[in-house]
Amino acid sequence: MFSYAVIILCLCQITTAFTTIPINAVGTPSKDELKQYLYKLIDRKERSSMSNDMIIDTASRLSYIYPPKEPLSGWKETRHNPLNGKWELIYTTAPDATVELGKVFQEVDVKNGTFTNIIKFNSDMKRLKEIRVLIEGKPDEEVNNRMNLYFKRFTIFRKSRFSRKIRRISLPIPSFRILKAFSSSLMINSGIPMKNPYKTIMYVDEDMRIHKSSANKWYIQKKVSRNLPLPSMSEFHD
Repeated sequence: MFSYAVIILCLCQITTAFTTIPINAVGTPSKDELKQYLYKLIDRKERSSMSNDMIIDTASRLSYIYPPKEPLSGWKETRHNPLNGKWELIYTTAPDATVELGKVFQEVDVKNGTFTNIIKFNSDMKRLKEIRVLIEGKPDEEVNNRMNLYFKRFTIFRKSRFSRKIRRISLPIPSFRILKAFSSSLMINSGIPMKNPYKTIMYVDEDMRIHKSSANKWYIQKKVSRNLPLPSMSEFHD
């Protein structure tokens, strides 16, 4: 009996220590404390279902205690918005958004009103270098932290087979209504929603961003640059 009681007590203490979020003297975690704790959880090399739940719980607390105030203000008017810049995806609950052979970034150009999803492949992908998806963002008229998304262009950068030059293959992306109509005409259940997807900004500051997709998936991103590289993303409009 004694040995079982000791084991249970130890397990409870380990669980408590693992799930405790640091708090200040008032009893409410500060913004920086929650962020650092979140980074620590994400940096774990091996994650269990419990640690994944803790990441979402911490992200939820951060967004609840410190919700963004008018995060989409100045959209297509100015670049003085914390969303502007280049972000690296460091955590997501969307399995199709992770890439084992590279890293995922997003460039947000507030002035031009665009998002560019970027997959940069590592050296294991000998010819395929990068994939970019250009997305137009339009703030929702009813929900002040929701951005409606309109996919515009898909671009692949790959090495030429016969030279070291990088070739660019760029294709426009049909609207969701066109894709839905096309699949319906062929009697195919595409699973494409009638409405365009959107993202809800749950938290944002100068170096961290948390949002949920219309599919209720979580995305946590860390800013790697406040300035966007030149040439501008507008080059993908051609």
